[in-house]
Amino acid sequence: MTADASGAPTEVPAPRFSEERYGELVRAMVANHAPRLFAVVEDFGERVDGRVAGWPSRITSR
Repeated sequence: MTADASGAPTEVPAPRFSEERYGELVRAMVANHAPRLFAVVEDFGERVDGRVAGWPSRITSR
């Protein structure tokens, strides 16, 4: 992978995991941060990396 002048990658790397394994890893990452109602997960590339980008800060009933 190469980077531009700002350090941002200029090529998208190949997937590091199978679709099934990547799903397992994302679900485990979310479960490790429970209890929450849901998580917003940000994917980087095609199953290359991911992170929990956010959780709801407040849920109100209508």
